[in-house]
Amino acid sequence: PTALKPLERIAHNYWWAWNHDAVALFERLSPRKWAAAGHNPIQLLREAFGEDLDERARDAAYVEALAEVAKRFDEYMRERHTDAPAGGAELSWKHPIAYFCAEFAIHESLPIYSGGLGVLAGDHLKSASDLNLPLVGVGLFYRKGYFRQRVGLGGEQLAHDAENDPARQPLELVRDDAGDPLEIRLQFPSSELVLRAWKAQVGRVPLYLLDSDVPSNRPEDRSITAQLYGGDHEARLRQEIVLGRGGARLLARLGIEPAVLHLNEGHAAFAPLERAARLASERGLTYEEARALVRATTVFTTHTPVPAGHDRFSEDLLRRYFSDAPISLGLPWERLLALGQSDDRGSEFNMTYLALNFASFANGVSQLHRDVSRRLLQPYWPKLLELELPVDGVTNGVHLPTWTSPELAAALGAQRRAVGAHDFRERAAALDPRALWELRSRARAKLLATVRTRLSASFVERNDSPSVLARMLAGLDGEPLVIGFARRFAPYKRAQLLFRDHERLARLVSDARRPVRFLFAGKAHPADKLGQDILRRVVELSRSDAFAGKVFFLEDYDVDLARSMVQGVDVWLNNPVRELEASGTSGMKVAANGGLNLSIADGWWIEAADGTNGWTIADGRVFGPQELQDEHDSAVLYRMLEEDIAPLFHERDAAGLPQRWLERVKRSLATIPPQFNTDRMVGEYRERAYRPLAQSWYALTAKDDLGARELAARHARLRKGFAELRVLGTKIIGLDAAKVGDGIEAQVDVDLGALAPEEITAELVFGHARGAGNGLHNLSVLPLGPVARGGRVYSFVGVQRLQRSGSYSYGVRLRARVERHEDAALRELVIWA
Repeated sequence: PTALKPLERIAHNYWWAWNHDAVALFERLSPRKWAAAGHNPIQLLREAFGEDLDERARDAAYVEALAEVAKRFDEYMRERHTDAPAGGAELSWKHPIAYFCAEFAIHESLPIYSGGLGVLAGDHLKSASDLNLPLVGVGLFYRKGYFRQRVGLGGEQLAHDAENDPARQPLELVRDDAGDPLEIRLQFPSSELVLRAWKAQVGRVPLYLLDSDVPSNRPEDRSITAQLYGGDHEARLRQEIVLGRGGARLLARLGIEPAVLHLNEGHAAFAPLERAARLASERGLTYEEARALVRATTVFTTHTPVPAGHDRFSEDLLRRYFSDAPISLGLPWERLLALGQSDDRGSEFNMTYLALNFASFANGVSQLHRDVSRRLLQPYWPKLLELELPVDGVTNGVHLPTWTSPELAAALGAQRRAVGAHDFRERAAALDPRALWELRSRARAKLLATVRTRLSASFVERNDSPSVLARMLAGLDGEPLVIGFARRFAPYKRAQLLFRDHERLARLVSDARRPVRFLFAGKAHPADKLGQDILRRVVELSRSDAFAGKVFFLEDYDVDLARSMVQGVDVWLNNPVRELEASGTSGMKVAANGGLNLSIADGWWIEAADGTNGWTIADGRVFGPQELQDEHDSAVLYRMLEEDIAPLFHERDAAGLPQRWLERVKRSLATIPPQFNTDRMVGEYRERAYRPLAQSWYALTAKDDLGARELAARHARLRKGFAELRVLGTKIIGLDAAKVGDGIEAQVDVDLGALAPEEITAELVFGHARGAGNGLHNLSVLPLGPVARGGRVYSFVGVQRLQRSGSYSYGVRLRARVERHEDAALRELVIWA
């Protein structure tokens, strides 16, 4: 009907996914059809009954609400075309940021994600849209998604393919000027691969998804983008070539010349490699000139804290796909191979090292992960101390409008608009305790209703025991303390930690005066047998006599279930092995809904916890063997649940309110969402990386890329000069058996050759011979100033008084002076004298 036509326009832009009023319009159209369509508005509109549409068209209140939402949507989108986004003129849609990632979780109806990386990427695009940041996303369209999870009668995980039909999604096939499907071609060892692309509009931000399921491709090539993280090493390499090289070529075909590349994980590291080759070919640059330009304008974010999380490929496998590197990329095979290697990795090609070779801004995803990444990436910068490695930290966040429940958003004053950090900061502390408790009770009840529905459906689907189901459902009555644990079932996440002492856990969950319920959800990778064993054991225990109706496992964890859990649980449990959680974001979502965090001191929680807004599972004790650490951590966890958390939740005043619990809830609402959100995160990227790198793009490409040519020439001269530089002698006085107040003197005599003294940084580096940082603790760096000695010989000297006594280790080094991020490639020029 004409009155409902705006629904089509709204449905084709994922703006609706984080606008509760828009979602409500689709749901009100036909609640049953909305659920059956998997919350997919395109499918809903195609399958809706005519009588439902006609009824809504005659509903004046519905039509008025639709008109109001459509007006907000149109006003929102009009700002996209001003070409004057927040961030300044140097960030423009003419040369946007290109954000590459292997997965994007925009909404549950587009299942092309597996977990945290995809959710973070989806939230990044949404905040970029809200901030009117000129950014385009590049990813892959997975016809079979990740996998759909079912649990067998024995508790085993069963993996089923998802089916993504692009014709039933808010996706548009990208076409060329003639109206034909735009095609990108890549040469593979025995075939030419043809790629097409789908465009998803995420608010103001376009997301391009490459698809190899093209009729002209061979069957084995059509399946390249079939499934996320599926197949063997070669399948992974083929996907990453499609994402990186194919994505870079797609942008070029679309006429999009990004000012900045942002590689969200190493999966996309072939993109700057391809971009450099194209710039060299099209703009008449040498490869080194093109590489200098690309490196000065590329951001790399690493999310993994363990070596196994960094993709590596054998030399033989890489050679199979890049044997034509001298022609297709313009550099010899040995040079290509070296871009993905360090001195200690033999012939393996590391995608993280490739990304670092093309990035001038690199970061981890929390402040602790920054430090962990520096330790992990030390082999890439072997001449730098661990504490100085150029890896920054930009702590993750969550997109508050997506994850905050509509009811809480309204309580914070965000009606007919998206909730923001300022709402939490300014209004959370003033929330009425009774209204807040009633809101939280309704959210919990809604979650438990979802648990009933999901459990019942899964039991029926697998012809499971009605008596077991009845015992489970009986445990969902009342107002229990609901604790959630939902994440990938990787062993380091320690889903099994809670079950180390069955008797103690059984007493906790069986206390009729203080009922406690645990909800578990998550998938184990199909190749992770240990993770699947842990998952099976949790499922088995949830069906046992001791825990049925008290511990639950919910199948097929996705964005929809995640939303229900983070909005409804009272406590979010997070107990990974410390330093193996890079950041984590699920607990941030819980905090944005009035839940409290109970977490190991890891990832983002170290920055958020203040002792009053949640709980930290720690007492400072660290054990070497992991088994002992698990034993200790589980004992601390049990004690906190028994003595602190369950009693506090069930403590009521005369009015029936848990006042002390609500004080923590309000403190969490006031302190966590204002900081741990993607508007803040994307804003940090904008100010610390996007804006300065975009300025470099304009500076280096002006006047026929003169800046890029000069930059490459200067770097080449400095590299040559460093190779010829000679240290003639060093002298250190005062560091042996030093005491506070003693003066130290350092001198290094150098034949600079062709280099100027202002191009050199000379330093005495010293610290106590223990602790972190390559054996140095309390690290100090004393700059040494140049004194001419005649000819090209200079003495670099410095004097300083000691602030600490003790035994010192020390060294003198010469470094290329790095004052701008464009000189990131010079950080490796270090000589220890």
